[in-house]
Amino acid sequence: MAQFDPLGWIRQWTAQPWNMPIEEAEALFARIADDDVTAVSALIGVMVQVGSPYADEAAGLLEGLLERHPRLIQSVSLKRQIDRQRGLACLKEHPDRWGLAVVLSRSSDGYIREAAVKALRQRSPGIVLPILIERVDDWVGVVAREAEAACYEKFPTASDDELLQSLPVVRKLAGKQRRPGEGVVETFEAELSRRPVLLKKVRTRPDGATIRWLFKRSIANPVGPTEELIWEALGSWDAVVRLQAAELVGTKVPASERSRFWHRMLRDRLPSVRLQAMQGLAESSGLVEAVLVELLFDRNARVRNDARFYLKGTVVFRDLYRDRLPDPSAVAGLGETGHRQDADLIEPLLSHPQSTVRRAAAYALGHLGAGSSGPVLQNALADSSPSVAREALRALRRTGGSVDPDHLQRILFSPESAPGVRRNTMQALDLTSRWEQLATLLISRKPLRDQMGPLIDVYLARWLARGKSSPASPRREQWERCQQALKDVAAELPEPLRAALAEDLRRWENSTR
Repeated sequence: MAQFDPLGWIRQWTAQPWNMPIEEAEALFARIADDDVTAVSALIGVMVQVGSPYADEAAGLLEGLLERHPRLIQSVSLKRQIDRQRGLACLKEHPDRWGLAVVLSRSSDGYIREAAVKALRQRSPGIVLPILIERVDDWVGVVAREAEAACYEKFPTASDDELLQSLPVVRKLAGKQRRPGEGVVETFEAELSRRPVLLKKVRTRPDGATIRWLFKRSIANPVGPTEELIWEALGSWDAVVRLQAAELVGTKVPASERSRFWHRMLRDRLPSVRLQAMQGLAESSGLVEAVLVELLFDRNARVRNDARFYLKGTVVFRDLYRDRLPDPSAVAGLGETGHRQDADLIEPLLSHPQSTVRRAAAYALGHLGAGSSGPVLQNALADSSPSVAREALRALRRTGGSVDPDHLQRILFSPESAPGVRRNTMQALDLTSRWEQLATLLISRKPLRDQMGPLIDVYLARWLARGKSSPASPRREQWERCQQALKDVAAELPEPLRAALAEDLRRWENSTR
């Protein structure tokens, strides 16, 4: 059976709308997908533009779609200008068709929008409430006033679900500059405050922008105790709301209650919230040594660093971290506070079965700066965990140790190396000499043609660009190796890149050491 093309059928029906029996039209309506916004827009054109005897059926289909998928209300719009008389006539002939009024409320003609808003005002709140709130910001004053009066009438009788559905539109209205509609926003907030169960639903909905806006408004115009609102916000799923609440504890919560808030914040997943708690407890002299010692083993480096600041002179950090190995936070902390000889304790942890421990070990070795750790970090570039391989690359860059290009080449050619491992290894080539890097890239181009060919070309172009700013003459054996490698892969390279590399090598032929 051929796939149904709603747009093709609608175009045909629009051209000759009176030649199709009503039963056939209804059957075709039923075949339009519920989420086909384009087809819905075309049906609106049939309703309004053609004046067909099926306009009523088309409006019925539209209303069914909008009831099942309220999100379509924000997507449906008129594609062409509507004649004023025809639009007003449609509203007059079909006063009970709210779907038609929803669409015509977005007409470019102010008279049509006014008539549409008046028609929507006669209905119960339901699905039309967001449209009425939207029109409060209309650029025609009479339309805006009509919509505003309708909102005041419908807010008290709207259900919880209807208000929830309208909340994103209210948030947008509050941010408008032309006609703020502050009275509608305040009335909506007052209605929310009278429904505690609904307010709790709002603060747990998966719309971060909306709950952040509501939290700011609630703090600015509190209905109940501010500390209760902040306590509830500290448990929000949204990290921004929790951070905003944490910043208010020191000023909005009574001094006698703050310690309870700060101790709860110490368990938050967000490091910035934990830092706020540590700072608040320190300033109020409520930060005890036992709490700080636990924060020395926080998973975030900034938190560990601040804890060491407050504990400075009271404990030996290196000993505390050594006693808790191989805890990942202890491994990282030892790297931040230990000595280079501690690398002997950390290097074996790069083979630990837990990837978090291996990543912490690579991080610690990078901070210790032990050049002797270069070989084990090079091995870690081939780690099965991408995060460990990335941390090993950062550690190699931090220590500044030499990298063996032959070892990197073995990793590149290994059939067990994942794409991420090869990409990290390509970046590690920057740590080799300029001419060793070129030779390895050229040698790798042919065998890795399918896996990394375009990426290698990018690195070769970057190698050329860097050579213009920091030239370094090659040794004779390096130049000959690069020259031979270029000949071997010349057919694989794009012609402009091949020509540029050949010209660069010719330039250095008589300057080799």
